[in-house]
Amino acid sequence: MRFLPVVCCLLISPLIARAEREPAHKLTYKTDGTDLIVSTSILIPGGPHLLFTSFDDTDALMPGLRYTIIRNSDDLYESAKFVTIEWRLKDYKTELLPSRVTGQVIALSTSELKRLGGKALELVKE
Repeated sequence: MRFLPVVCCLLISPLIARAEREPAHKLTYKTDGTDLIVSTSILIPGGPHLLFTSFDDTDALMPGLRYTIIRNSDDLYESAKFVTIEWRLKDYKTELLPSRVTGQVIALSTSELKRLGGKALELVKE
């Protein structure tokens, strides 16, 4: 019984090392004229959602890529789906490729989505 913590550490340490080597988001890059298009895919619960993308300009060398997905937590789906997230960097001139991605998936209830209004009402089933 005394060896259980040691065994657990030995089993988990390769997983931690692997997570540090592999980026959380696999990014693809393509150009469209002078624009750079960066994309990735993430797995979310099935059903409708809203996607917002933006840039984090706090790094002087390279903008960070941000996304927010909003979905209705009252809708229960047994399946999941991949969502492609895309950012367009206009007139991209530097050789450095963006690699820092932060994102969040927000699950709001039907009543919260109604209070939010706007495009969030598209996620409400009446």
